[in-house]
Amino acid sequence: MLEPQVDLASIYLDQIHEEDVCAPFAREHGIPIYPSIIKALTLGGGRAVLLN
Repeated sequence: MLEPQVDLASIYLDQIHEEDVCAPFAREHGIPIYPSIIKALTLGGGRAVLLN
């Protein structure tokens, strides 16, 4: 398997099906799931920072 080239800091899931693998994957890897896109982009805070 290839080493990932990104670090996933958070995710937003709109609709979660009972067979969806995203939520269990996120929990397994300590990735927070936020209830909105804005909260996911700002890690629950009020400001977003894009690092390149």
